[in-house]
Amino acid sequence: AGGGHPQLGGPSEMDQRLDIARIEGQVKASSVKKVAEFVERHPDESSAILRSWVHEG
Repeated sequence: AGGGHPQLGGPSEMDQRLDIARIEGQVKASSVKKVAEFVERHPDESSAILRSWVHEG
């Protein structure tokens, strides 16, 4: 009988979800950094891409 106390041992479901969220955040941050680096290296091409997106929408 558990007595209503959480079992000790492996990571809880909440811990696993927090780990996944942290990893997803790191991946997103890495993607944003790559985009920022591209924009810095290729400002004219970046402007052209943004203009085409605005005209498509």
